[in-house]
Amino acid sequence: MMESEIEHVKKVLVEEQKNHQVTYLAWKTHYDDVVAQIGTPQEEETLEVEEPVTTLKNSSIGPEEDVVTMQTD
Repeated sequence: MMESEIEHVKKVLVEEQKNHQVTYLAWKTHYDDVVAQIGTPQEEETLEVEEPVTTLKNSSIGPEEDVVTMQTD
């Protein structure tokens, strides 16, 4: 490649990097706005339980036992 071509490619690369950064920042801003409006999937999946959680014994492991009650604070 000739030196002028190399300089041209360098300039194009710098411009493409700037365009990529601008596009990413615009996307990130939009994403943050949407998340602020509707929340994240993790927030929606989190359930607050006020009742004690119970766990049943797996009968394939051994004889059935009483249900174990877990305490939640």
